[in-house]
Amino acid sequence: MLFANAKLKKGIELVLEELDVKGICHDADLVITGEGRIDGQTLYGKAPIGVASCAPHQARVIAIWRQCR
Repeated sequence: MLFANAKLKKGIELVLEELDVKGICHDADLVITGEGRIDGQTLYGKAPIGVASCAPHQARVIAIWRQCR
C-alpha cells in the first residue's frame, strides 16, 4: 500500500462508486435492492445497506432476499 499509494476500501464502496449509484438514485422516491441472505452481517457492509446509504433521505428503500431453509 505504501509504494502504490493504495487505499483499502470495502468491496461495496468500490462497486457503488463504479456504478455511480448515488448519481442514479439522486432523485428516486423508491429504491429496491436485494441480497442472497439478510443477517447479522448485513449491517456491516453488505449490498442492501450500501445501496440504502446512497438513496436520498426522502426515498423509501426496500430490500428483498431469498429465504433459504
